[in-house]
Amino acid sequence: MDYALGLLPMGFIMVFAPAFYALKDFKTPAYGAVLSLITNFVLNAVLVFVFDFKALSVALATSVSCWINVYYLYNRLEKKTSKLLTEDGAEEFVKVISVSLVSGVITWLFQSRFLYAASFFNFFGYTSERVPTNLISKIFSVGAPVAVFFTILILLAWVVRANDILQLFALRENPGYKKKVAVVLYSDYRISLTL
Repeated sequence: MDYALGLLPMGFIMVFAPAFYALKDFKTPAYGAVLSLITNFVLNAVLVFVFDFKALSVALATSVSCWINVYYLYNRLEKKTSKLLTEDGAEEFVKVISVSLVSGVITWLFQSRFLYAASFFNFFGYTSERVPTNLISKIFSVGAPVAVFFTILILLAWVVRANDILQLFALRENPGYKKKVAVVLYSDYRISLTL
């Protein structure tokens, strides 16, 4: 669960690196990877030996080094091309991140109050007295927070008009997307398909 902080930057890296490959630039992603590797090594050493985070240091160092790699790749790509993120895109990005963070915090509060506390927020003192043991409790302990998260996510997306989230769940139509209707004739039957 501690690696969750690094999932978003890993996704960004998987988008940015092929953009450089398309521009015939293979060195920049390699430099970013080396920078990330060195940062990861230094952070691991500091977090283990100075702050005594033990196994948590691996996850945190990897996540932070991935964010540094994303920052490096984004800046280099923006220098090679034009502006990557428009004002509308930046506004939508902030909405999506804000809605997701608020949904995550509310889900964590729900989980901490009614189920068991999420392990990320208890990494210094793990207690197992409320961890479920039977199958139904385990299913509920995963399903309930997921249901709360997506309910809050969709409601907040609707309130702040985060169109990317609403389009993801098909609750709002993409204005740039036009439905194509194909008409196929089979002898006496007329069938129309929406693509």
